Amino acid sequence: MQEIIARKIATGLVFGEGIRWNGSSLVLSDMLGKRVVNVDVHSGEVTTVVPIEAQPNGLIVRDDGSLLINSMFDCKLLALADGKLSTYADLSAVATGYLGDIVDDGRGGYYVDDVGARVLHGEKPAPGRLIYVSPERELHVVASGLAFANGIVISPDGKRLYLAETMVSAIKAYAIGADGSLGEGRVVADFTGESRIDGMTMDSEEACWACLLDRDRVVRVTPGGERTHAVVVPDSEPIACTIGGADGRQLYITAIEALQGKNIFEEMMAGRVRANVWCAAIPFDKGGARP
Repeated sequence: MQEIIARKIATGLVFGEGIRWNGSSLVLSDMLGKRVVNVDVHSGEVTTVVPIEAQPNGLIVRDDGSLLINSMFDCKLLALADGKLSTYADLSAVATGYLGDIVDDGRGGYYVDDVGARVLHGEKPAPGRLIYVSPERELHVVASGLAFANGIVISPDGKRLYLAETMVSAIKAYAIGADGSLGEGRVVADFTGESRIDGMTMDSEEACWACLLDRDRVVRVTPGGERTHAVVVPDSEPIACTIGGADGRQLYITAIEALQGKNIFEEMMAGRVRANVWCAAIPFDKGGARP
């Protein structure tokens, strides 16, 4: 497996999530900082885009440049357009925990994680679900019994969804139906005994780049389960990643400073985490993969 060393490009975050390339810069959720921020990849300057009191998590940049943002604690999908924040969909009647990651299907629908429990409020992890927000903004539970649903990506041809289950250290693939429904999940990769998996992105060859939460790296996994590349993030634990940059071949990563084996939820609740943004040149582009 080829190793690539990442370099730090920005500091000053509390807990970065939902990182996305936005044409010329990065946009991401500083989740515990209760704000969405923009990061200049050249200067490292971090500026607040919008504060979100209920804590932002996963987000996407839509084709028109507006953002859709998961508001964790109140389980709302928020739209930010022309500087104005509004509710796109209210998932509170369906979700059992917090809203996590989000991915669009390219057809006007969105898949949103429900992690299953309010772990930052002291609840123990519980089975979560994946919720589909249809183009008509109807809500459908399309997968359940998930062990802390996390990173979600969709293949370049739009036919398969890949999901990270953090608490069982697995990546699963699902066939996507014409109505947004999902088939049975199959395990693509199992990291049991190595690390839990957090956020993911996908490249043009349908390979997942998976953030290994308990280690210092993001690992590339092919659809057949082969591990080909690892981007090392020194003294850190990666949380989320995306592909972008002027050449389309930069892997950007949000990572917390290493916890040295401490419980991540306890450290988050106590406010003892700090995050940075990292970058590494990779030999792959994003192509049509989502997000």
